[in-house]
Amino acid sequence: MENIIHMDEKWFNTTSKYKKYYMLPGENDPHRTVQNKNHIGKVMFLSAEGKPMYDDEGNIFDGKIGVWPFVRKEQAKRRRGRGTQVTKPIKSLTYERISRNLDELIQNVQNEFDNYDPDTLNRVFLTLQGCLVEVMKDGGNKYKIPHIDKDRLQA
Repeated sequence: MENIIHMDEKWFNTTSKYKKYYMLPGENDPHRTVQNKNHIGKVMFLSAEGKPMYDDEGNIFDGKIGVWPFVRKEQAKRRRGRGTQVTKPIKSLTYERISRNLDELIQNVQNEFDNYDPDTLNRVFLTLQGCLVEVMKDGGNKYKIPHIDKDRLQA
């Protein structure tokens, strides 16, 4: 488990089709920049993480390798001013942050990745290791996630 890199992809939508806003009297409705609520922009991200490595003084490697959006930059053809750079998904966190466009979505996901706690990532890898041990014992995917003392294992 020490030398394993975990890679995963995840789709993120720029907004939700059904979004509730609680507004004060006299407050303007938020501006949604999608042309149609059934065609909300989305972006795929690839992230790579490893198990955090520690020494006696503290954290050497926090386990974060990177997060990359699958997008391309191209020249706008109309509406936004010809020749302006726009971000387009290659193929047609977050839930707590509001993104008005693809650039904001990319920045929000990058911020969530940068602020992710290495101790939480280490606990994820400890659980993954426990699950792999259970799979090797019984074979197949009919196993229960083992209850292990992660605090003791992290020390």
